[in-house]
Amino acid sequence: WYQRRVHGIDKAILEASRWTTATSSTVSAGGLGLSNSAMSRLLLGVEEEHLQPDWLDLAHNNLPEANAVADFMKVNTSVTALTLAACKVNVPGAQALADALRVNRELTTLNLASNQIADVGAQALAGALRDNATLEHLRLDDNQITDVGAQALADALRDNATLQKMWLHGNQIADGGAQALADALRDNETLTELKVFCNQITDVGAKAFADALRVNTTLRDLDLRLNEITNVGAKALKEVCNCKEGFKLQVD
Repeated sequence: WYQRRVHGIDKAILEASRWTTATSSTVSAGGLGLSNSAMSRLLLGVEEEHLQPDWLDLAHNNLPEANAVADFMKVNTSVTALTLAACKVNVPGAQALADALRVNRELTTLNLASNQIADVGAQALAGALRDNATLEHLRLDDNQITDVGAQALADALRDNATLQKMWLHGNQIADGGAQALADALRDNETLTELKVFCNQITDVGAKAFADALRVNTTLRDLDLRLNEITNVGAKALKEVCNCKEGFKLQVD
């Protein structure tokens, strides 16, 4: 345990949050309730200690605008996975993180689950996906995203060539968003996993996905559980997916 302080944050906290193995390094400061200013001091401590974590777990803090994290990620060259789940990240926070994604060339996983980015935040991140060439896994589940945000993300999928997994469950996406995502799958050649369960998708959206999957050859995992899909939509999906060896469809 360190006794001195790093710009107002106990170095004991920093040391306690660091977990290192022979193959990876993680800085975990989740659940500490840190504000943006406190997080800024903590991340400065990470830099001053010359830590080079590949996973930065900052979940369950109070970071609505996420400025400190965004500024850190603009210059950091070691973090490949960033967790900001349940940090109250709002639209300005999503916009700040989108700006960081445009210049960051290391991050492969971004977890923004259970925040408040809504459609405008989703649009900002979608814009960044057009410029980013490293992100592979994006979690935006439980973020108040509707068809508007889903449309923006679908448009980004047509240009992005690295994203492999996108989780959008627990939002407010209906058939318009589902159709946009399905249409994007006709062009996208990298996405392998799409989770849109617990939304408001009906048979119309289900049939759109079924039609798209007749063309798409890269998606291997589609989760549509807990929507408003009847046996009619489920049947259309199963008829296509049963012909794809190893395909994981969840719709019932």
